[in-house]
Amino acid sequence: EIYTLSLHDALPIFDSERQKEEEEARQKEAEKAYNEAHYSSHAYKFSEGLCRISRSGKYGFINAQGEIVVPVIYDYAEDFHEGRALVYTGVKGGYKYEWYRDRQGKCGYVDKEGNEVVPLVWDYSDGFSQGRAVVAKGDLWGFIDPDGNEVIPCEYESVESFTAEQLAMVRKDQKTGYINTDGEVVIPLQYDAGTSFSDGFADVWNKKTKKHANIGTDGKILGKKWYNDCYSFSDGMGRVSDGKKYGFIDTSGKQKIKCKYEYAGNFSEGLCFVQMKDDGEVYLIDKEDHTLLKEKLYANTGEIEVFRNGYAFVEKARREYWILNTEGKTIAKLKGKLMKNLGDGYFIYTKDGTKGTTLIDASGKELFSDMRDIDYGEGLFTVLDNKNNLTFYDRDMNQLF
Repeated sequence: EIYTLSLHDALPIFDSERQKEEEEARQKEAEKAYNEAHYSSHAYKFSEGLCRISRSGKYGFINAQGEIVVPVIYDYAEDFHEGRALVYTGVKGGYKYEWYRDRQGKCGYVDKEGNEVVPLVWDYSDGFSQGRAVVAKGDLWGFIDPDGNEVIPCEYESVESFTAEQLAMVRKDQKTGYINTDGEVVIPLQYDAGTSFSDGFADVWNKKTKKHANIGTDGKILGKKWYNDCYSFSDGMGRVSDGKKYGFIDTSGKQKIKCKYEYAGNFSEGLCFVQMKDDGEVYLIDKEDHTLLKEKLYANTGEIEVFRNGYAFVEKARREYWILNTEGKTIAKLKGKLMKNLGDGYFIYTKDGTKGTTLIDASGKELFSDMRDIDYGEGLFTVLDNKNNLTFYDRDMNQLF
């Protein structure tokens, strides 16, 4: 008895084979996308919900689920600020100012969907702050808004980004002053140099007298006093110099700590590292000039990072670090190099006997060891292993991607 297979009977077999092939193709595409998203040459922190990645000299961005949201096509990129990320094309190696100096490449901005919302036509830019971004057109500087409109014309010799005070330092005809976000001059261009505002004050300099002063947002000189040197305020305290030693004033202009220190850092979280002499002995003081710690250290105050989220580290000896709390107590001692405070009580360093990066908490407990790179931001760790595979973890060490 002879049986024949009709076309109608064969269709389910053909459909099944086609579905299998399509499913295999989808799996290959998914695996390719997964591998692409997992690969990066560096670990970067999260900023505004997105993480920068780089591979083969190109940059893009992924989300916490590992989805590429800004294609990896740019020659350089910086983190998102105010919904915009600075991107460059036409550059290779080096740094932003070198590219500007050599007129190499152009820059603009992308949004979180990967749209080029500000065309890549600018010679330099520096990220958005207070709704404005510094841009350069040739030798002149100005500001754009988030849509790329040149809202403050490129007419200045140099500018700095807007700060929380919504003022920006600008320079024209070799004089420095300050403008608001509408481009209006608020403090006349009358100083020979000046810094950006910080904690409500900026440091300005008079070339003729060679003196410095702190000015408020109203342009008035704090305490009507000029100093041999002064610095931007930090944590409500301004470092000043009488020409020989350093001390601190408060936001009323009152001399809070007299000028008696050979070296002094900046206050943060109510504390500051200082030195009486250039002898390696470092003091940790509070705003009342009380000493919380006195130790001989390998690094001087200029090389000590400020406190972040309750912790700081000092280099006690070559390749030996101490982690301190805000009481000045040592809570961990570690051997290694290249330590960095990531914030929230987390640190990275290269542990002795290893070549990679180790992540620890403030107690010194290891969370990851001997990785190629690690960064932290917005409560998420970005961890790059020695095969350049990128993974994300939350603070409970749950792997997100």
